[in-house]
Amino acid sequence: MNKKYVAVALVATIAIAVLAQAQISAMKNGANETENNASDGKGFYRKIMNQWRERNRERLREREINNYLNITREEGILEYIDGKYYVNGVEIYFGDEHFLNTISRSDYDMDGVYETVMEEIKGLIGSSVIINGLLEDNILYASHINGIWLRQPCYNEFAELQGVLEEINGSYYIDGIKLIIKQGFSKSDIDRDGSLERMYEELNGLVGKEVKIDGWLKDDSIIVMHINGIWAR
Repeated sequence: MNKKYVAVALVATIAIAVLAQAQISAMKNGANETENNASDGKGFYRKIMNQWRERNRERLREREINNYLNITREEGILEYIDGKYYVNGVEIYFGDEHFLNTISRSDYDMDGVYETVMEEIKGLIGSSVIINGLLEDNILYASHINGIWLRQPCYNEFAELQGVLEEINGSYYIDGIKLIIKQGFSKSDIDRDGSLERMYEELNGLVGKEVKIDGWLKDDSIIVMHINGIWAR
């Protein structure tokens, strides 16, 4: 064969090989881009769903709080008799001793000072008040004082637990009592491993160890406030 034609054929073969390689690279890049876009799409979808859930929780909570204003209402003079509070002869439950001794989030007696809840309520004795909440067994569990939010209207007992932390099917227990923990990231390094993690990861680091818990009892569970003396909400 003429050398000229051999050279042309060789050049054509090389050109075809280069084009084929370029096509393969483009296909790979396209596949990677598609995969990345799919991954980004899933991340975007999860972000949107999380935002929707958070907004929905806020709406439900706002609706719940507003509903308490429409359930039971007692308006009259606040009295304190034998260690209990009354309005119009109806016993008012503002919370247990632990709650009453915490610093109030609002100035209920309007004296310009943030005091303990107990001191705020005592500042209202003898004055006309409006109490909203849930009425059960002739006891009004207060949710609002003069339209100002106080707490969830129920009976809660503050308690301390100490024992070995167990993990069962994704839930945590001490002596058979289930721990109700916050969702999301912990504000503190509770398991002392040097990193801030999600709350369940912090607790995983304590499984099998003896821990001290305090919080509010709710049926057979406890709403955890502190773990080994560290704020956990």
